[in-house]
Amino acid sequence: MEFEAHYPPFKRLLFFCLVWLFGTALHAFFETTWLSVWRWGALVSVMVFVVVYLWIAQNKFRLFALLALVFLTSLMRYDVALRHLPSWVAPPTSSVQYSGTVQALRGDGIGLEVTHVSAPGLDPPGFPIMLRSNLPLMALPGDRVAWNCRASPINRDESAPPDLSLGKAGWVCRVGSVSVLKEGGLSWARILAELRGLMRSLVYGMMPPTEASLLMGLLAGERSDLPPALSAAFRDTGTTHILAVSGYNIARVTGAVLVALASLQMARRRAIGWSAVAVVAFTVFVGCGASVIRAALMGCLALAAAHVERRYDSGLGLVVAAAVMLVVSPLSLRHDLGFQLSFAAVLGLRYFGPPIAKFLTKAIPAAVASPLADSLAAVIATAPIILYCFGVLAPVAPLTNLLVAPLVPTAMLTGAFAAALSFIVPVMAPVFGFLPWLLLKLITTVVTVTAAVPTWELEIDFLGFAAWSVALAAVAYRLRVSGRQVRRFI
Repeated sequence: MEFEAHYPPFKRLLFFCLVWLFGTALHAFFETTWLSVWRWGALVSVMVFVVVYLWIAQNKFRLFALLALVFLTSLMRYDVALRHLPSWVAPPTSSVQYSGTVQALRGDGIGLEVTHVSAPGLDPPGFPIMLRSNLPLMALPGDRVAWNCRASPINRDESAPPDLSLGKAGWVCRVGSVSVLKEGGLSWARILAELRGLMRSLVYGMMPPTEASLLMGLLAGERSDLPPALSAAFRDTGTTHILAVSGYNIARVTGAVLVALASLQMARRRAIGWSAVAVVAFTVFVGCGASVIRAALMGCLALAAAHVERRYDSGLGLVVAAAVMLVVSPLSLRHDLGFQLSFAAVLGLRYFGPPIAKFLTKAIPAAVASPLADSLAAVIATAPIILYCFGVLAPVAPLTNLLVAPLVPTAMLTGAFAAALSFIVPVMAPVFGFLPWLLLKLITTVVTVTAAVPTWELEIDFLGFAAWSVALAAVAYRLRVSGRQVRRFI
């Protein structure tokens, strides 16, 4: 019997994605350039010829050859990405004048990501820099700006270069102001910056700065406005994830668009198409972080399944989303902490959440057991990454998440609705913002109080990280084969 008869198309897609993930993970483990570009090209070309020959001959090993081609291509993709890393150069030891092009804004203009940077004696030019200030810097994406400062490495460690693998800024400058040399032309980045600025002004017009900064984090994933003490409290209680725009936000956007279009009696398939457009637009608006891209890809796959009237498998969706993201940015697997935590948390929810909830419902009500199980599952799955990167673990995380999680959706919905009403009737903004402010105040109080519980310091090396991860994977596999848990989420 043919290989294709044993494995339907969706399983073959799963195999291809898993092979791509395996190849990327293998090269990430041995992160150095392996072959020259022309040798990679020759090797892949030979493999393409083999696949075409076997396919024409209807050979039974043709799909295995195709999997081998996918594996080689994943290795080549990672190798090519390594070759395009910006070269590390030490910052000048004195204050000099820089100029560069604003790439993105952070916070209420208090942070600017600047690229194509030039300065006297800077070789090579183009090194990305992050500008920070205590006051808004009057510049927009696309503007050519100039400033004076003494730059320093972002990681504060002169002996090692910062993580430049994802094209992020390697230096940081503290500045009081910048001079706009030339305004940028009309672009989507400028339009989005203006829209986010409008949203920020509406939110800050409704409530005090602390709660307003939290609402911006919930709605748009913007964390740079958070007071340092509150940001540390979220970190120490393991609740930073609620500030990351992810599956819940995508689900709410999709649901709102579908309900609105259904009320207009739009055809079902057309409404699904417009919902996908809304998901993409929302993803671009909030900044395309790893967690929101993952959620958007899974959401679009769920919409595509609904469009063709097929059952959506969240496990397959998660694997496809990871493969697509690593095709675009393979270095994210090793260097993007947001990517790692997002996928680890979702895997924990899928494989550990249901059995933990089943166990807890024997002792406590289901209304409490379900959110507590999700919190415990996410903590268990992300613990190896957190311990390896930071060496600390928050024992109070499950309790804090249990108390905060039910408040977050209501705070987001009421906050977004209040901001929309404030745009229509600005004079009533404080009145509209009272209920979301009350919820946000309760969240900050819970997080601040529980942050007083000491964290556990437990540093693990790479072998400990690998052993923990393998053990979790084995447990997840055992849970799956012993009884598949059906849990759909985005």
